[in-house]
Amino acid sequence: MAIEQVEVLEPHARHIGSAMLVITADGSWAVGTTMGNAVKVSLGDTTSITDETFAFSAVAVEKDGAGYRLFVRSDADEDMIVQVALDAQGRADAASLAVLQGASLYAAEEQYKLDLNDSGGFGQGDVLLQGGAVNLYVNELGHYRVGDGSGSATTLTVGGVPLDDQLLAAGTEIVEVVAQAGGGWRLFTEDATGTVFEAIVAASGAVGAGSAVTGAALDALEQQLGVDIDGDNDLPAPAGWTSIIQTPSLRTAIEQALSSAPGQAAALAPDGAGPVSVPLADAPNTMTHAELVNMLRGIVSAHRANNNVPITAQEVADLQALAARGTAAFAGNGAAAEYLSYVFSRLVEGSEANRFYNGGSAQRSELGSLAAGSSVDQFEKLIDKWLLGGDMPGATTAGDSATGAAKAVVATYAKSSGALFVDGIALSDVNQGTAGDCYLIAAIGGLAATKPTALETLFVENGTVGGSRSWGVRLFDAQGNAHWVTVNDMLPVPEAGASTVAYAGSANKDLNGEIWVPLLEKAYAQANTLGILPRAESRGQNTYAAIEGGQGDPLGALVKSRVLATADPGSSYGDNGYITAFPMDRTDPAVRAQLEAILASVLNAGKVVWLGVTTSFKDGFENQLLVGSHAHFIIDANPNDPNNTDVLVYNPWGLSALPTPPGPAPGNFVSPATMTIAQLVGIAGLDFMALEGG
Repeated sequence: MAIEQVEVLEPHARHIGSAMLVITADGSWAVGTTMGNAVKVSLGDTTSITDETFAFSAVAVEKDGAGYRLFVRSDADEDMIVQVALDAQGRADAASLAVLQGASLYAAEEQYKLDLNDSGGFGQGDVLLQGGAVNLYVNELGHYRVGDGSGSATTLTVGGVPLDDQLLAAGTEIVEVVAQAGGGWRLFTEDATGTVFEAIVAASGAVGAGSAVTGAALDALEQQLGVDIDGDNDLPAPAGWTSIIQTPSLRTAIEQALSSAPGQAAALAPDGAGPVSVPLADAPNTMTHAELVNMLRGIVSAHRANNNVPITAQEVADLQALAARGTAAFAGNGAAAEYLSYVFSRLVEGSEANRFYNGGSAQRSELGSLAAGSSVDQFEKLIDKWLLGGDMPGATTAGDSATGAAKAVVATYAKSSGALFVDGIALSDVNQGTAGDCYLIAAIGGLAATKPTALETLFVENGTVGGSRSWGVRLFDAQGNAHWVTVNDMLPVPEAGASTVAYAGSANKDLNGEIWVPLLEKAYAQANTLGILPRAESRGQNTYAAIEGGQGDPLGALVKSRVLATADPGSSYGDNGYITAFPMDRTDPAVRAQLEAILASVLNAGKVVWLGVTTSFKDGFENQLLVGSHAHFIIDANPNDPNNTDVLVYNPWGLSALPTPPGPAPGNFVSPATMTIAQLVGIAGLDFMALEGG
């Protein structure tokens, strides 16, 4: 069966280490030390290799003498990692092909700090996925294991075969493990539809047949066990519920935070980090962001004062009991409570995003979810990650290839004093910068022009803790579920002491100007750790480089909606769950007329159309109206005319007017360019994407 080639809008780096793995515009692998000197990988007569060529996906490349060491992973078996030597011209040495197993795989992971088999860690050993009274681990082979943190864990098996993701049904994940009286465990999984299944696990680790637990039966079981099985944090919080908290000091701290009256000032952070200044509680018996941070820092301070003793199993269970109450326990006007509930549950109940911690560094380190025996340092990093925005993305990028001279940037972070919004949101606020994420910035720019309020509601302001401001930022997965990350006021700048941001920002890129755009770009990079974005082999990486190159799916991630796309017959967007593609043969005049009518209806309704461009289109002065391998967005040129067919085509690089009299424009591009719908539909190689229903 023929394999469809997935559309790639622009060349981008999938991995940046001692060398760079580049995915070219046609999806081919290339390697080099920069985007500019990257050469295509070849094997014998096969001069262009993509992820589809051999059903192996390229994962990473590192320098190896004068050549390179390329790592690829089987699409059929993610535990099968193959390495191959490349010379300086990217030519593979077939004799060097070797399957990495056991010690050789672990050695390569440790040497280069790469998670080649997606086990969640480097090298050999268990990685904690979920902590609690029972901990869930995954080992270096991807096998699930359970234990209480006091000794060796037990491997889960199905029919005598170790349980891993390949044995779980597609879209199914383990959501909770509870100890059984008399030995063994109760294992709960959730499938792609949200249905929860329970299976009994013997003390040997053998998993029995599962049965669905739904509706009132699931609610009753959660109440009985005191555990939020399905992760929706909906356990009630009636008066006196805190009696189940077994750690006296923690129960006192929770009760004090919950009982603070509306308008009561927050206390000084107990670790001496400085005053906490945030919006105050707006409802009794709920907890603000400031109070939650204070409570958790109180735990840290107590453990520091007690010779840094590890976090106890009871403390984890008590914190999870608070998280299970969800929005019933947290203050806010809807979104604020949802944000606190989401991030706190990930902090104490576990998340795929907890596997690693970047903290702004180029190299990530292992972290892991909270569990009995977690160190105080780990607990503090989890607080920093989920509540204070400290897990900042690695700031290196390969650069914007659409410029024709992509410039890799190794940015650093600087503190911004800028306001989130200045006079609201406007299209003119959006300017791409040097990172190759035009697809994202075009989506942001288009929504700024047509749905500014929708973008404003993505943010929840936390205020200032320890001298740093932070915000919760909401993004949606392909099923429309809301997810949250926390970003702080540290923004990437091209070099130490610079006063402009390195990547997306306002028109003048002022570090201390309006900052909603760089914060949203940063949040999107951090959200890649949540596993919700269609980032291929870059999924899970918390770096700006990992979000370079893409399609129009951020429209759906920013606004809860499907994204409808035209597509040339035979083209594919792969497994991008946000996009529903409709093949249209535009060589047929009737099809062109149909598409023109559809676009006119969308644009005259005040909506944005995201535009993917493969080939440059210029005016008579050699100004680029459309830039090849680049995203743009289009809006109605005359909103007062319901039948208008003129459009304004914007480039996310910013505004660049055609001079008067007409001539060469600054930067060699015009934005916005006035064109007609018929003119755009007649240009080959354009992809049009819009939100379903607006």
